[in-house]
Amino acid sequence: DGNATPPLYRCVEAMDDIFHQHSNLPPPSREWLHEYMRSRRRQHGNIDKGLYEEQRLELCNDAANLISCIKHSIAEGKIRGLGGKDAYLLSELLGRAMLIFSETPPPRGTHSRGRAQQPSPIDHDKTASVSPYEACLGVMDMLRSLNLDILSSHYACTIRA
Repeated sequence: DGNATPPLYRCVEAMDDIFHQHSNLPPPSREWLHEYMRSRRRQHGNIDKGLYEEQRLELCNDAANLISCIKHSIAEGKIRGLGGKDAYLLSELLGRAMLIFSETPPPRGTHSRGRAQQPSPIDHDKTASVSPYEACLGVMDMLRSLNLDILSSHYACTIRA
């Protein structure tokens, strides 16, 4: 059920599944990552369908939901950041989430660093998109609060998002 807080091994399994799906997508091109080129292509109506933008947004939302579950599990004491293998697994899981966030375009209706527009209450079937940049910042806060190492790759993902 949606209120249950999963143990770490279930979170790792879920992230492995999300990351596997992400790994099957082609990497974003340089032009796709560059905001100016993205806006020019949209102006000309020439969006590259091969970029799998919708799948990236869905995986980003899935990863953000998993991070939210992890936060609840940490708050309830099911997951602890300190201590051997758990710290390593948690750090790796959070790093994978950051990589997914960093290769996700900003949600539609936002500027590159802006917040997603929340759907109206009538649109129950639509999930609110998360800002990849804000999601990376949230993971960085988790790493700090759990006293886990922040690696250069974590900074690189945040900058890229």
